[in-house]
Amino acid sequence: MILVAKNITLTANFVAAGAGIANFSFVAAADNSGVAYIRGDDGSASVPIPKGVPFRMDSVNLATVFFKGTASDTVTLIGYKHP
Repeated sequence: MILVAKNITLTANFVAAGAGIANFSFVAAADNSGVAYIRGDDGSASVPIPKGVPFRMDSVNLATVFFKGTASDTVTLIGYKHP
């Protein structure tokens, strides 16, 4: 297994979470100044992520997961890639 551990710095535009198939959890930092969003499955919806609440995804391609929000706020992602 390959560890995935990163802080994703948000911008006003969607930023990809990475590449590869992974099992991971993500959380918007509790001290973010604004709201973080994950892109919806239709590619256009912006779904708000509650601050400090972890969410889990299994066997998801990181290249299909996108976040945006207030500049310099963060989303932390921790998990592992499939071999």
